[in-house]
Parts: sequence; C-alpha cells; structure tokens
Amino acid sequence: MALQHVKARYSPHPNDAWLLAPADLPRLSSAAINALLAEYDSGRPLAVAPVFEGERGHPLLMPWGLIERVDDLAVDAGVNALLKELPVREVVWGDDSILRDVDTPSDFASLLKSLSCS
Repeated sequence: MALQHVKARYSPHPNDAWLLAPADLPRLSSAAINALLAEYDSGRPLAVAPVFEGERGHPLLMPWGLIERVDDLAVDAGVNALLKELPVREVVWGDDSILRDVDTPSDFASLLKSLSCS
C-alpha cells in the first residue's frame, strides 16, 4: 500500500497529514485542496472534508495518526466508514465539484455536457 511506503520512507509525525484525492473527480481543483490545507491544525489534528449543500465530498485531508485505523478497515470498507466514527472539520465548498465522480458512462456524459455549457 502506498501509505505504508510513505511511512517507511519518510517517517511522518502523527500530526502530519495525508491527502486522499480520488482520480475519478476530474473537476477537483487545487483551490479545494488549498482550502483543506488552510483548515488543518497540526496542534489539533482532525480529518478535514469539504461539504457542498450538506454533503461531504473529496478530497479528504487525514491526520497521519489515523493511518493504523485505515489499515484496520475491512476490505470492502472505504475511508468514509472511518469518518463516521471520528470528528471531522468540515469546510463549506461553493460548488459540486467535490461530489461529482465519474464512475459510469452516464456520469462521463454528464461531465461532458457540463463542460460544454461552461
């Protein structure tokens, strides 16, 4: 796993953070990442997630100290299962780019349509 490689190679401090930015969110912007980084407090490390109209999205900024809990997740569980158990600092985001992943051909068609209307 990539996180284990980072741990072995760089020995992050528990208050450092790692970013989960799925590749299937093509409209994800560096501005969203920067907003999460601005909210992260290494003195009080909490997961940080963007929220649009009450719905959490991606990317997620996670304290490195949670890495062991990620390793303990069930094979069919995602990081969202872990977030249900933890306090999360939410950052209000102004558009749905943090939610709109592309998993199906219809998702892709919707993306193309939204880009042509921009």
